[in-house]
Amino acid sequence: MVKHWSPARRKKKPSCWLWLVLVLGLALVIFFTWQNIRLYVQAIEYRERAERFDSELQALEDQYRQLEAQAIEASDDSFLERVALERLNLKRPGEEVVVFEIQSEDPDIDLSEGEFNLWDKLKATVSGWFKRQ
Repeated sequence: MVKHWSPARRKKKPSCWLWLVLVLGLALVIFFTWQNIRLYVQAIEYRERAERFDSELQALEDQYRQLEAQAIEASDDSFLERVALERLNLKRPGEEVVVFEIQSEDPDIDLSEGEFNLWDKLKATVSGWFKRQ
């Protein structure tokens, strides 16, 4: 007896077009997932950067307010007079100014230098008190 050929009985092998579509589809899914993750991380970085800028802006605004307050204070005549008396060693009419000079008995310490610390000043001042005679 002759067997009749029927397409239902024949096992079809997957064609290479099907594999190509599956691989390309998988590649597209991976690509778009990767892009989404990258954009998410970038958005987080931008948010952190914006928060950092906001805190810097707040600090600068505080500093601006302080400087404005100092400018208002500096425009006052009593402030200008006080600064002139303290920093510029000026005096009022009829006033005597007394300036103390520190003389060091230690030749290693030069008191005319402007760059020595408070400890050296204190040491030079107090060293004469405990000297044996």
